[in-house]
Amino acid sequence: MPVDPLHDRKGEISSEFNGIAKRYDLLSVYDPSFLRNIRISAERMKLAPKPRVLDLCCGTGQSIRMTQDAYPGATVVGIDRSPGMLEVAKGKDLGENVTLLEGDAQDPAASGVQGPFDAVFSSWGIRNVPDPDLFLKSAFDLLEPGGTLAFHEFVLADRKATKVRWDVLSWGFIMPFGVLTSPGSKMYHYLWKSVADWITADELCERMRAAGFENVRTEPFGLWWKGILHTFLATKPK
Repeated sequence: MPVDPLHDRKGEISSEFNGIAKRYDLLSVYDPSFLRNIRISAERMKLAPKPRVLDLCCGTGQSIRMTQDAYPGATVVGIDRSPGMLEVAKGKDLGENVTLLEGDAQDPAASGVQGPFDAVFSSWGIRNVPDPDLFLKSAFDLLEPGGTLAFHEFVLADRKATKVRWDVLSWGFIMPFGVLTSPGSKMYHYLWKSVADWITADELCERMRAAGFENVRTEPFGLWWKGILHTFLATKPK
């Protein structure tokens, strides 16, 4: 599976996220659909009231906030490798039902995360870890039988027509945004390349099935996100 070299250097990825952490949330100002789409993915899990949710690669806490909006009273544990992103998250009023931990989302248990959880949610997570299969195994192990896995993620539906749209979106919006808000950062170029060079949506679904999940499916987003942004859903067998 071709990946950007940053995938093999977890420390460098974390350092790059640290560098843009204080400006990361500006994307939701420039694109109001950014947070709305994360909430849609959270809602698509269709969880019971007050669920216990593990948020892998929780970043600045935006996905935690959207989970709380979708499920008032949810208890959320968020984990991320970037101390800079977590510092921003800790500066938000996320409530007493939220625990934030610094650690590797591929091995949450090493940071003291204890399951089981009703759901594991990750927004922009699985594409940014060196070993997606280990990430999937950890999610599987920490879920209740019958629990829900959900990824909110940029993954191309195919490597031809969809890639052309992704290139236009990246070079026309995402990277100019990065230059404007985070001059000198490699992260927005990395974002473009990490999606363009990664596996397709169907291939990610196959990896989810190989990890033991069932009812694996995708739910799409429309407009310019069509074929690029998806909610990936699955359940752990009972």
